[in-house]
Amino acid sequence: MKNKIILLLSILTTSSIYSQTEYVEKYENGEIKLKGFVIDSVLIGNYLEYYETRTLKTQVNLKIVNTKPITQKFMSLNAALEIT
Repeated sequence: MKNKIILLLSILTTSSIYSQTEYVEKYENGEIKLKGFVIDSVLIGNYLEYYETRTLKTQVNLKIVNTKPITQKFMSLNAALEIT
C-alpha cells in the first residue's frame, strides 16, 4: 500500500512539473529577450524581459485569477491576469 501511494505522488508531481512550458525568445545576436512560462498560450509565473546588453528590463509575476468561460455556448478560456 505504501508503495502505491509513493508511486501515485511521484506521478502527480511529475505531471504538475511538466504542465508549464518554458518560453524563451532571443535577439538576433543570441542574447535572451524574453523568458517565462506558458500555459495554454498564456504567459504565467515569473516573466523576465532583457535589453540586448543583458540588462534586466522588466520583471513581472503573472498569475491566472479568472478562468470562467466567456459564454456557455463557446466555452472559450477568458483568463484575466493579475500583475504582482
